[in-house]
Parts: sequence; C-alpha cells; structure tokens
Amino acid sequence: MQQIVGLMVLDATELPLKLMINGEITIYSVVDRINFILPSFNEGKNIQHTLDLISSINIKFIQSIIIVDDHSKNKIKIQDLKKTDKIKKLKVIRNKKNSGKAFSLKQGLNHLNLTKNDNVIFLDIDGQYSKKSIERIIKLLNEGNDYVFPTRKKRSVPLRRRIFSNLHNTTISKILNIPTVDFFVGLKGFSFLASEKLRTTTINMRYSHYILTICSFKQKSFDISEKDRMFGRSSYNHINLINLAIKDTLYALKLRLASKNEKKN
Repeated sequence: MQQIVGLMVLDATELPLKLMINGEITIYSVVDRINFILPSFNEGKNIQHTLDLISSINIKFIQSIIIVDDHSKNKIKIQDLKKTDKIKKLKVIRNKKNSGKAFSLKQGLNHLNLTKNDNVIFLDIDGQYSKKSIERIIKLLNEGNDYVFPTRKKRSVPLRRRIFSNLHNTTISKILNIPTVDFFVGLKGFSFLASEKLRTTTINMRYSHYILTICSFKQKSFDISEKDRMFGRSSYNHINLINLAIKDTLYALKLRLASKNEKKN
C-alpha cells in the first residue's frame, strides 16, 4: 500500500475538497451531485436511450433529470419512461408552444433546486454524445472548472453542414471578440455558480459561452468525435439554419454594441 506523506486539507467546508499532498494542491470531489437538462423536440424514440445512457455513467447517483418538451407532436409522458434507482428525480415539463432550444434550457434551469455543491449538464437527446464524453465533463467539473464543453472534431453530417457551422462559429466569435468555439455543440457542463449566472441572465441562452467568458468563469475544453443520431432527423433544415445564422449575427452585433456602450459609461 502506498503511503501518502505530507497530506494537508486546505478547506474541508467546500466542495470540491482541496488537498495539499507533498506540496502540490490536488482538487478532489467527495460527492458527485449531477443534474441533467435534456431539451427535446420530436425526439420520442431517443429519450429512453438517453436515460439509459445517463444511468450507465460511473457515478453513484444522478441528482435529477429534467426533460423539457418543446411542444413536440407526441407529448412526452413520464409514465412511459423507465428510470433506474440511480436517478433520484425525473421530471418532464412541456412548453406551451414551440419556443426553441435556448428557451427550453432556461426553463430547465428554472425548475432545478440547486445547492452550491451541484453541477448541471446540458445534453441533447439525439444520442450523438458518448458515455465517455459525459464522464469527462463530470471529471473536469469536479476538478474545479466552472464551464466545460467539448469541441467536435469529427462530425457525421454532410460537408455543407460542417462548412456552415464553421463559418457561423467563426463569424459570431469574431463579432463578440472571443475565441472561436462550437456554438452548436449539444453537451456542456456547468458549476453551481455558472448555472446560476445563466439562470439569472437576460442574454439568450444560445450565448452561454459568451456570458461565461466575459464574466471570467474558469473554462476547460476537449476534443470529441460526434456519433450518428440514434433515431430521426435533426429539426434544423437548410432554411432554418439560414434564418438562425441571420438572427445570431444580428443578436451578436447587438451584444457587441451594448458592450461598447457599457465600457464608455
């Protein structure tokens, strides 16, 4: 058995726990309090697969899972879903009308009762993100990061879709004067403080990266390869993507102008 020499607990009142071992600071999480928000629009066949995937994650329990149904054609019924004992709380909320993914994520945050030891993960229900990627998000959050997000290096979408995404990400990032990131990625993790910032902000949730960057939250990113969708098709067609690009560009310009005016004052 290896003996640890020079162990010192720096702060036992907060999680993650900070230890000093032989002069080096190590961050160690005693408890994983993980909450998932799953935005869903016509993803019926993928929902149970996603719940099973979350249940397979290598942690003791899931604090809560909130599925936000964005007024899908077939209403999601909680009695039709199977959950393991590992999931402490499973809740389905339904938007009164189709309001978009950003609105659904905000709704999910508003329905969580978080403590300072809670982390939150946004996860798309299309089955394109692996158990390994989710576990890495949790690990990096438990190491003390406030905001963790993957970057998709390999994608199972047509070339024109990848070109559009790259152009969109570059354009919006340059307008906002932040490093280029993958705005469309459907897997992100947040600490309690970052989650509360997103819950209380008036800025559109699609700009979570911008919000947390200008507020200097500690960030960590890693590369992933995106898998094929489990079932169905993406709700974004070419027309939707063009409209989204126009709206995003105008909104980004509005944010940049507001930021400049704020600095002047």
